[in-house]
Amino acid sequence: MKKSNSITFVIKHDVDLQHSLDAGQAFRWWKNENGYRGVIDRCVVNLCTIDDGVSVEYLNPFLSIDTITKMLNRYLGLEYDLIEFTKQWGTDPCIGPSIRGYRGLRILKQDPWECLFSFICSSTNNAARIKLNITNVAVQLGEKLHTGNKDFAFPDPYVCASAGEEFFRNIGLGFRAKYVVDAARKISDGSVDLYKLKDIDYFEARERLMTINGVGGKIADCVLAFSLDKRESFPVDRHILRAIVRWYGISNNTSPERVADWGRKKFGKHSSVANQYIFHRERLERRANLWGGKHTDFVVNGDSV
Repeated sequence: MKKSNSITFVIKHDVDLQHSLDAGQAFRWWKNENGYRGVIDRCVVNLCTIDDGVSVEYLNPFLSIDTITKMLNRYLGLEYDLIEFTKQWGTDPCIGPSIRGYRGLRILKQDPWECLFSFICSSTNNAARIKLNITNVAVQLGEKLHTGNKDFAFPDPYVCASAGEEFFRNIGLGFRAKYVVDAARKISDGSVDLYKLKDIDYFEARERLMTINGVGGKIADCVLAFSLDKRESFPVDRHILRAIVRWYGISNNTSPERVADWGRKKFGKHSSVANQYIFHRERLERRANLWGGKHTDFVVNGDSV
């Protein structure tokens, strides 16, 4: 672990950190009094919302400010034109209020391996436990990068494959252990060339991901949307199914695969973005209905927040 003084700079872009970093896309961001702390490609950063953008504290600087800025712009999905999306879908009865309520929600571009591992862990799991699982893996197998107790690099597929199924069961992954090991082995031996999937057709990339045990359509679509820049992707879980039935009149007997196909046809090149705005609204409304209290603060209703 290299010790060095941190550097601070500003990214002037419209991005809502809370609704982007803590909304079911990524699982290694931790909220603190100064924003959100996490690791991007071995860079430990603390991101804080300010009036004209995002203040970045780069805690273990080994890259130039220009390089880390480009990396953050990509990670936060800042190259995507939210204005065009808003013009096209701002009057949609479900997405319109979500756009206004969660302005600046972005689709992240994470490391594909950590993203795949995370969503394999998401199977019949909740966000808090997924974060615990992913953090335990990083702490146990990853390299320490800075002074914080969660400042670890995520271990590569070779390290995870070598760790074996029993290790992952012992740290709480349960039945998912065999799936993450299968994924690690297939990526390590080249059976699935994960980092080249971004360069091939969406459907072919989806099919290749689904050769990994435990990876179905929903997990594959999450990885394609949140790490491989496949904007045609439309992940379907219980939140999306509920919302599509409620807002778009789709039968509640429609299969997830057919809903995914419907979403791709309806939203086209904006499918993954539309999906996340629908998902985020439905998830927060569901929380408010179940638990009330502070969860009601984030519910959108028509034109209001």
